[in-house]
Amino acid sequence: MTEAERLAATDPQAMLDRLRARGGISRRKGLLFVCAVLRQGLTTDSAAAWQSLELAERWADGEATDEEVERFRQANPAPWAALTPPALDYLNPSIPFFPPAMRAAMPGLLLDIFGNPFRPRPPVAPPLLAQNDATVQRLARAAYDERLLPSGHLDPGRLAVLCDALLDAGCPADDEVLLHLRGDGPHWRGCWEVDAVLGKS
Repeated sequence: MTEAERLAATDPQAMLDRLRARGGISRRKGLLFVCAVLRQGLTTDSAAAWQSLELAERWADGEATDEEVERFRQANPAPWAALTPPALDYLNPSIPFFPPAMRAAMPGLLLDIFGNPFRPRPPVAPPLLAQNDATVQRLARAAYDERLLPSGHLDPGRLAVLCDALLDAGCPADDEVLLHLRGDGPHWRGCWEVDAVLGKS
């Protein structure tokens, strides 16, 4: 798959295969991707269904334990997709696991969360992050934490403030982080640009 084909791709399984071939998919990124897919297509008033996504996202970030997840499963006996092993096994069998409407949203989510594998992105320069009492990192953390619910989208207003702070800190206006954050959204937890600022993988 060429870079142009990757950016125009509509087959999520092929995109995931390419990501694995070029360095793999972390458990955190894989689980946050699954949660973003489910938030795009979840149409239920079930409190437990939404709670399962909140728990899975905290689990991905190491803020919930395996024991907490197991207690939730026992108290809410249902095949919660974000907490079910097929969706967590680096997504190898997960594409058929999702209905067509959810699969259709996957290419855009993959680009937001994993970025362009043809252009590996180094971490944001530490001197830039350290300026103004680490303002850039604090703003990125706020954008990550204070997202819009139940959609799960990162708040565009907070991302705009983050972009301004990056510019003020010396980030070039044509930097890929800024170009993506200012481009078409939405953005999600796991968004590679916000992760680049926060040092997450």
